[in-house]
Amino acid sequence: MRRLVLLWATAAAVRQPPLPKSPSAAAVREAYLYAFATYARDAWGSDWLRPVARQSVDAAAAGPLGQTIAAAADGLWLMGFDGVVRQCGAWAADEFSAGDAHVATSTRDATKILGGLLAIYVLSDDARFLGAAKKLGDRLLPAYGASPTGPPYAHIFDLREGVVSKPTVNVQNSESLTAGLVELKALAKATSKKRFAEASDRQLQALFDMKGWTFQGSLAPARASIEAGAFEDSNTGRCSAGEGGAELYAALVARGRQSNDELARKASRLAARAAVASLTFVVSDENGTVAADMLQGERGPPVFHQRACALPGFLARTNWGYMPQAVHDPDSVKTIARDLVTTCVQRALQTKTGLAPSLDQATGRVGDLRPETASSLFFMRRATQDPYYASLGYDLFRKLNASSRIQGGAFATIDDVEIGNKRDEQPPHVFETLKYLYLLLLENETQSTYLDDYVYAAGGHLLPVYDGSEVLDKANDDLRATVVVVKKIGHAVVPDDELHIADSIERFAATATSAGHVTFDENALNESYTMVAGQRPSGRPLSGTAMIAGFQEGIIPPNQPGNATVWGVSGIEGPARFVSRVAQALVKQGLPVSRSFVEDTHASLCKLRPCGHYGTAPRYDLPTNLTVSADPLGSLTVEPWMEPADAIEQFARAAAAKGQDIKRESCVEMLSWFCKRRRCARQTLREDRKAVVLVSTGEKDLEATATCEFWSPPEWCAELLKDRLIKEGVPVDSALAAGMEVRRHFCETSTCGQRLHTRLSLDIWDHDNGTVGAAACGPLSDPADCVEKMFRGSYRVGFKANETTAEASMTRMMRWFCKRRECIRPVAPAVSITHKGDVLEVKPWDEPRGKLREFAQRFSDKREPLSQEELKQLSFKVCSARPGWCVTLPKTVGVEVTGVGEATCRPWEEPADVLDTLHAHALRAGLEVTDLQLKKSLELMCAQRNCDRKKVKSMARIFFMHPGKTAGRAIQDATTKTDKVFVLGHDDRCDGLSKPCYVVLRDPRERLVSALAFKQQGGEWRGERLLGNTCHGWLMGKNLSTILADVDGLDQHCEYFQASPDKKTHCVFRPLEWWVDGHEDDINFLCFPELTTSFSALIAPFCNDTTCALPKRNPSNHSELYGGRPSSHGAALDAFARRWYSKDLELYERHCGTVKGPRFCRRPLFIGLRGTPSPRRPFTCRRRPPAHTSRPAGQVYGNASAQEATVEKGPFGEPIFAWEP
Repeated sequence: MRRLVLLWATAAAVRQPPLPKSPSAAAVREAYLYAFATYARDAWGSDWLRPVARQSVDAAAAGPLGQTIAAAADGLWLMGFDGVVRQCGAWAADEFSAGDAHVATSTRDATKILGGLLAIYVLSDDARFLGAAKKLGDRLLPAYGASPTGPPYAHIFDLREGVVSKPTVNVQNSESLTAGLVELKALAKATSKKRFAEASDRQLQALFDMKGWTFQGSLAPARASIEAGAFEDSNTGRCSAGEGGAELYAALVARGRQSNDELARKASRLAARAAVASLTFVVSDENGTVAADMLQGERGPPVFHQRACALPGFLARTNWGYMPQAVHDPDSVKTIARDLVTTCVQRALQTKTGLAPSLDQATGRVGDLRPETASSLFFMRRATQDPYYASLGYDLFRKLNASSRIQGGAFATIDDVEIGNKRDEQPPHVFETLKYLYLLLLENETQSTYLDDYVYAAGGHLLPVYDGSEVLDKANDDLRATVVVVKKIGHAVVPDDELHIADSIERFAATATSAGHVTFDENALNESYTMVAGQRPSGRPLSGTAMIAGFQEGIIPPNQPGNATVWGVSGIEGPARFVSRVAQALVKQGLPVSRSFVEDTHASLCKLRPCGHYGTAPRYDLPTNLTVSADPLGSLTVEPWMEPADAIEQFARAAAAKGQDIKRESCVEMLSWFCKRRRCARQTLREDRKAVVLVSTGEKDLEATATCEFWSPPEWCAELLKDRLIKEGVPVDSALAAGMEVRRHFCETSTCGQRLHTRLSLDIWDHDNGTVGAAACGPLSDPADCVEKMFRGSYRVGFKANETTAEASMTRMMRWFCKRRECIRPVAPAVSITHKGDVLEVKPWDEPRGKLREFAQRFSDKREPLSQEELKQLSFKVCSARPGWCVTLPKTVGVEVTGVGEATCRPWEEPADVLDTLHAHALRAGLEVTDLQLKKSLELMCAQRNCDRKKVKSMARIFFMHPGKTAGRAIQDATTKTDKVFVLGHDDRCDGLSKPCYVVLRDPRERLVSALAFKQQGGEWRGERLLGNTCHGWLMGKNLSTILADVDGLDQHCEYFQASPDKKTHCVFRPLEWWVDGHEDDINFLCFPELTTSFSALIAPFCNDTTCALPKRNPSNHSELYGGRPSSHGAALDAFARRWYSKDLELYERHCGTVKGPRFCRRPLFIGLRGTPSPRRPFTCRRRPPAHTSRPAGQVYGNASAQEATVEKGPFGEPIFAWEP
């Protein structure tokens, strides 16, 4: 073995290609160096660079594997940057962490890193790269050794412990079947270790033996199961020359050239057959020639796929599909390949950015800098010596350089090739793209080929071929460890210096359990221990089962951890893992879980069985709760029993449900922060997914693309696709079938069954009031958020319960919701903090931000404002005690207003209020502040923190007062897009003296009935009834006449306070006269029946090109209030209005006259035979002209009651309308 290594080390050095003389190749070389230099400056050692933020990001949260260094190092050598290569060698020797960190990785990514390390070792003869490659290769072997059939598992759960990930579904991408096929064979040659060659050969033979090859055993469907040793049924799945096929066929070509044994020859023959069979994909039309997918047994439409652009290069590498003794026309294949690659380049150059879209569809227009087209151009030019391909390649590079390169030299992915906006990411494969373009232009310049006795592996890495003289060593003494191969799980590695072999075996078992493997049971644990103990000193025995008291039966359902009166924790599961699973089971049942329970239970277990050998490593020890800032949204706290990736995805989902935009990059950073400090079973977030499905429209089939963001439940994505197709006119049955197919596809790669796509509503009953409301939980919402929100609302309307009663109620509600939707966290605990003699109390249902704002305001009112650091500490103490997303006080922000001064907004203040104050001070000082200054200042502040109000009051040209039940919210929604109109709060008034002031007048009887119906249906939140809403409970079951006859009851339960202008009652009952406040001659009035027309005319000058129309006017439901007999309540309503709203009646008549529906004049409106009110004989009054004349010129009044014939009628035959957003 030593002799072979010495011969390898002293072999002649590989000759570098010459430096380019042509400006084209030199430009690519320069771009390559600058892109890598930017990475080295800002993200050295990490996997990816974020060039805009100048930050790094890793593929796995627990740590980097140096993907970019491995991807770029051999290209640096090819271009003559030897000094940079030596720096990469120092990284490989000192910083490469594949053998040390508990890193999770995909096998494909890891084998590309392995290929890059081997390539630069072979080219530079730097043994430091070989050491890193060997370390990584040994860590990858469990993916191959544990495989039941030979091809590797797609993911490795823990590189250090040698455990593979348990597949969430039974299929994986077919490209992963050939991951490492070429690299392990090259590693065997470099190290003289047979274990790597055996893994590669077994993998290749298993690939030949896979069932389900299509087209006479030539093409592979896109997905496969290594458990079953079979590809997906081509009649129900997909075959593709791009995704699922490109890397697989390229690996077969490379492996066929890598050696001269029978397996290699068989790989070459299979690659040639695949080349010929792949011509079946080719479709030509007026848009060019593309390789379409085969969908469900039939060729799909001619849709462009970027990854299918690897097909021309594949054809060239197989000598145009040549096979001895076969009918073959290489010229026709060359023509097809030329047409294919030409179309690939044209599709790129036709876009605004000059980059090809990943898919030729609106949802797939990402320019991700992939290498397929560049590699095909390289192999086509090398096979034909035609400079045409070099010309195309340089055109591509110029466009790439112009549209994707940013300041500093890095390249950024283009989010949409037709727009040109950039994503903040420089993927490692951009160096593969540039490397192929460089070699293409260099070989075209020199008319020579370089390193043509090497094979191109995945990532474009150059690896040597076997020459037949290699002698491989079967011994594994270099491992310095005993290895136990556990099928379908991994390799249990016991180092030679491990004193107690039980420590290593139990750590492996705990990792396997964390990965979800259930087959590694007590018997497997004992067998593994016995196997190793028979070869070396064993030390302590395996830990026994620890027994402690559990829960009573029924608290946790069967088949869930902790469902026992006595808990037994065996050696295959670490105590921390068991306690976390019990806590998770409790949360899923909606039961409360505390940190003290988790910590005490873990401590009890560790008194009964060894826990010290797990150490303090984050993967095994009981995690502590961790809180990370998520500015400007607040913070996220992950409890010891919570999985960080799940918590972050739920955080993103909750933010999306509330209309907040959160970027995946930010969530990836959060996950990395958590996983470097605690155990993470999942080290990557789910990917943003896409699915293409054929939809039958009756006339023709079309492709529909469903997108699913990383936080989106699969069922939700399928529902969105179905609804979208129906809106586009697709038949309902076809849309439903498409949704079901997309759901099936997404559920194969993601967790389904969370039931987050439905809306849940829980009716609440009270022993005194009967039914008192309903708690609603909309799609994407976590039940704990819904329960807390409902209690928060109920407290706001006056319901007060002690904490014991509230906790019991919330637990019952949580249990109901958690049976119908997966629960992520429990209800938050109460928090009490004493600071400077004052107490900050945050109840479980309180919103922390509101309580912190009140607390800070108290100190500000005492002229003792809290510092930024004090607020930060208080926020941390509150939020770290509450699981999940916590919205806290924002930071202090300020802006400089030119010519005026600085506006500083403290955390408890609202930016718009601060700017209003600044404007007022400036006016008093005689300084001018423009609307543009105010608008830009607010935008700057709101970009740094959340703003509850997005308008500056000082910018308004007119004000609207907002009495209850006068379309105030509709007006507010309609004027959202203009800063010139400001809608005041319910308790705010304007007098019309400084700026025009408007209020909507509504018939007081209509308004009162609408207010009562509003309260009767739930009160404060339209459509969501509240526990503890005493007004709602009192109104339930009563009709209008009964309610109006009990003024004291209305006063007591509904904040009516016997309504009068001088009493501040609830806004829906307060007379409109309160808002007028003696300024009738200065205020403008709009009449409710004519509001649509008059409002449109009034608002038009302020809306420019935007639409400011009122929302659709929808009928209101007053059926319960009227009891089916509206006319029977007319007398009671009229009498009540004249008693309590007499001034409103007069005000309404003065400005709106007598209109259809209730008519008001100074005499009784309805005269019966004996002086009693009678709705059958109305007294007719003439319409009086409005007394107020300050309306804008040109205001139009018209009839806005076009829907009267179809809407509900009131007691006087009037139509009942309500404006709802």
